[in-house]
Amino acid sequence: MENVIKKHYKSIILCIFVIFSIVFIASRGDYGIHHADSSGMERFQNGLDRADDRINRVETELEHVDVELDRATGTSREITQEVQQLRDGIRQNQAVLKQCEDLIDRSEERNRRVHERIRIIEERNRQVETQIETSKKTT
Repeated sequence: MENVIKKHYKSIILCIFVIFSIVFIASRGDYGIHHADSSGMERFQNGLDRADDRINRVETELEHVDVELDRATGTSREITQEVQQLRDGIRQNQAVLKQCEDLIDRSEERNRRVHERIRIIEERNRQVETQIETSKKTT
C-alpha cells in the first residue's frame, strides 16, 4: 500500500485538490450552470482558471518535493553503506582483539608455569644447600 501511495502521490494530491476545488466553487454558487447570464459563466470560468493555477502550483511543489525525496533517499543509502562499513570494521577489530586476549591469556599461563618451575628449582637449590651445609658440619 505504501509503495502505491509513493508512486502515485502526485495524482492522488491532484485528484483531491480538484475535488476540493469543485466543491468549493459549487458551494459558493459561482458555477453558473443554473444562471442564464454570462457573468455567472465568467465567474465559473474564473474559478476554474484559479483552480487550474493552484493545481499547477501544487504540481510544481510536488516536483520539488520529489527531488528532495530522491536526494534524501540517496543520502540515506550512503549513510547505510557507511554504517555497514563501520560495522564490518568493528567486527574485524573485535576478532583482532579476541586474538590478542587469547595471546595474553596463553602468555599469562606460560608465565605462571615458568614462575612455578623457578619456585621448584629455588626450593631444590635450598634443599641442596641445606644438605651441603649439613654435610660440611658432619665432616
